[in-house]
Amino acid sequence: MDMQDDASHSEDSFGLTLGTDFSFEVSSDIDFDASYNIQMLDAASGGNSHHLKAITV
Repeated sequence: MDMQDDASHSEDSFGLTLGTDFSFEVSSDIDFDASYNIQMLDAASGGNSHHLKAITV
């Protein structure tokens, strides 16, 4: 097997993750919680991904 010294086995790509959490007391018995996250990647790494979760307790 012949390996070339100038062969590259790595790749650079851009990625950024942002997120936020929100809580609100609707009444003394009901709370609203929400969470939102986004991952921004270049197209070679899969593009953007969003996730939103909202619950009442």
